[in-house]
Amino acid sequence: MRKTVLRAAGATVSLGIALAIPVVLARRADLPVSALLALPLAAHLLAALALFVEVGGRAARIVVFARALKVPLRWSTAWIAQLAGDSAGTVTPSRSGTEPAKMLAMRRDGGKVGGLAAIAVGETAFEALGLLAIGLALAVFVDGGGAIALAIGTYAGVVLTVIAGLLLFAGQGAQRRPVPRWWTKVGLRHGRWRLLERTSRDFRERAGALRHIPRRYVAGAVGATFLHQAARAATFPALVWATTMEPGLDWVALTLRPFGLLYLGSLLPPPGGGGGIEMGFVAVLGDALGPDQLPVLLLWWRVYTHLLTAVIGAGLLLQLWAGRARARSAREREQFPESLDREESVEREPAALHSPDGPGPA
Repeated sequence: MRKTVLRAAGATVSLGIALAIPVVLARRADLPVSALLALPLAAHLLAALALFVEVGGRAARIVVFARALKVPLRWSTAWIAQLAGDSAGTVTPSRSGTEPAKMLAMRRDGGKVGGLAAIAVGETAFEALGLLAIGLALAVFVDGGGAIALAIGTYAGVVLTVIAGLLLFAGQGAQRRPVPRWWTKVGLRHGRWRLLERTSRDFRERAGALRHIPRRYVAGAVGATFLHQAARAATFPALVWATTMEPGLDWVALTLRPFGLLYLGSLLPPPGGGGGIEMGFVAVLGDALGPDQLPVLLLWWRVYTHLLTAVIGAGLLLQLWAGRARARSAREREQFPESLDREESVEREPAALHSPDGPGPA
């Protein structure tokens, strides 16, 4: 309980710092805090459209992998999984809670852990490979694109390294071997070790099958990946265009620099970046926008790339946990109906004995 409270406090402080930076920038520019909320309706509509396409592209990608691996997954569950992952990633260090939250949501359709983990690996790998392709194109064809390519390439390299380590670990866990001594010393049972072995074997088989999926699924995953990445890159320029309508802006910088910050900031340890993304934003875009525009656009860019999906995903996660708790309670009642009824009757009897009217008639 104490660890949970400390983690929640740390996430709150980190996100509070991130939200405080636009306020400080507004005060330095002699803007009232209320000016941060003054965003044209057109800007909201364009940013919301970009967000819808971005999340939809990610949802389509995991549906493609689920179909390729014959894992049951509905479209609605794919949307819920992405939003739940965004919520967990926002409040966990280096977005480490993203994939577990996605898998928790995908379990609602009955898929096994091994297959769902393979979907997560395939989705994440395609994301990283897509970023490597984009980074290579930026470094070759865009003047000054080397720094942005380095940012997203760093993120992709870290992700692919983690995936390789996970596959190596799963390969070791999939081998049939005696239960290690440290496993029992920490209080875990033999059955859980065998379950881990079976899950690892299932994961290895499913992940290995990703190398042989039909080309139409590969094309679908590639298309969904670039669709969501294009929508993510378009969020900030859409906000700028609908807000300022100024000619002569450096649209390449306004598109690519925030895009690179999104991914590089995901590697920062503090939940939500701890203000590091905002400080990087000021450093790379302070010369492209006026001091009266920067804080407003920074705040709403943060809302449409992080906070909005985090809030929606938090509500969905609460619904998932509540549904699982109700299902677990129903299973327990089906297995032990007599003992549960007996416990309820014992709890009611003392209340009847101490009522003003005394115990009822026999």
